[in-house]
Amino acid sequence: MNDDEPVTGPILSVKEAKKRFFLYVLLRFGGLGAMFGGVFLAQGGVTVLSALLLAFGAASLFVRPRMLGLTTRPEA
Repeated sequence: MNDDEPVTGPILSVKEAKKRFFLYVLLRFGGLGAMFGGVFLAQGGVTVLSALLLAFGAASLFVRPRMLGLTTRPEA
C-alpha cells in the first residue's frame, strides 16, 4: 500500500480504538482534575506541587485524538 492511496477500511481494531479512546478520556479528565487540584493548592500560595499540577493539567488539554491515532488528518 502506497502513501498516496486513501485508507478505505478501519485504521484500528474495535478493541484498540476503545482502549485508546478510554486513554484519551482518562487523560482529559485527569488533566482537568490536576488543574483544579493545582488551583486549590495555590490558594494559600504557589508551591512547586501546585505549579506542577497546573502545568500538567494545561499540557493535557493540548492532547488531541489524532495524537493517539484515533483519527487521521482530513484529506485536502
